[in-house]
Amino acid sequence: MSDILNPSTGFNLQVQETTEMPGDGIFLVENDLAETAKEGYSIKITEYLINVSSSTPAGIFMAIQTLRQLLPAQIEAKTTQEGPWEIATGSISDHPQYGYRGVMLDVARHFFTVDEVKRLIDLIALCKINSLHLHLSDDQGWRIEIKSWPKLTEHGGSLEVGGTPGGFYTQEDYTAIVEYAASRYITIIPEIDMPGHTEAALASYPELSCDGKFRELYTGTEVGFSTLCTDKAITYQFVDDVVREIAAISPGPYFHIGGDESYVTAMEDYVFFVDSIQQIVTKYGKK
Repeated sequence: MSDILNPSTGFNLQVQETTEMPGDGIFLVENDLAETAKEGYSIKITEYLINVSSSTPAGIFMAIQTLRQLLPAQIEAKTTQEGPWEIATGSISDHPQYGYRGVMLDVARHFFTVDEVKRLIDLIALCKINSLHLHLSDDQGWRIEIKSWPKLTEHGGSLEVGGTPGGFYTQEDYTAIVEYAASRYITIIPEIDMPGHTEAALASYPELSCDGKFRELYTGTEVGFSTLCTDKAITYQFVDDVVREIAAISPGPYFHIGGDESYVTAMEDYVFFVDSIQQIVTKYGKK
C-alpha cells in the first residue's frame, strides 16, 4: 500500500513486520476469523489507527482498495498533492455477494498493448473485480501466439477493424499479463471463439475451412459468416493444439470456447463440435 500512498502524499511510509498491534498507523493482519469469506475483510478506523484484518491475502488486498476509495481522489496521483489526508473513523465489515466479478476486453477487433491491458487491470482491481476475460480471437484478428500454428499471428493478427495495423501477444507477453493480474488477485480467462468468428484463422490456414479456399483478412464488423469445418480431422488437431498451448500458460480454471453467432454452421455439426471441444478443454484440466 505504501507504493500507492507515497507518491501523492509525499510521505515515506515503510512496510514493517510486527507481532504486536501498533499505537498508530495502518495495521494489516491475516487471521482465521470465521466471519470473513475468501475475499472478505474487516476494517476498524480510530483517530490514530487503521486495523485491517482478513482470513486471506485476497481479503487484505480488497480492504486496501476500500481504503483507497475512502481517501480523497488525489490519493491516486503520481506526484505530490496538497493534503490534508483524512479518512472517517468507523468500522467496516465487507465480503463479496458474487464470487465471480468480471470484465471482458475485446482485443481481437481492436488490439490493446500489454501496458494498456495492465492499466485496465489496475483500474478494475480498484473496483474489486476478480476476473478479466480476454477475447483473443475473432474474424478481425488472432491475438495470441500459437507456436505450432505460427501464421495465426503472423498473418491473422496483422490487421484490425478498419484495416489499421493489429498486433498480438507472444506467449511471454500473455504470461506477463497473467502474472500482473494475479498479483492483484485477478484471474485471466482466455477466449478462443469457435466454430464461428474464425475468419482470421481461416485466412491464415485455409485448410480449416470446408472449401479450403484462400480468404482475405476481414476488417469489417458484420458477424455470423465464418465457421471451422466440423468434419475435418485437422480442425480438431488445430483446436487441441490451441487449447493445449494456452491452457499451459493460463493458471485459472476456465477456458472460454466462444460458440456464439455461428449462423452458417449446421445445428447437428455445431452440437457435435461443441461436445468434442469440451472434451479437449477438460483433457487439459480446464472447465
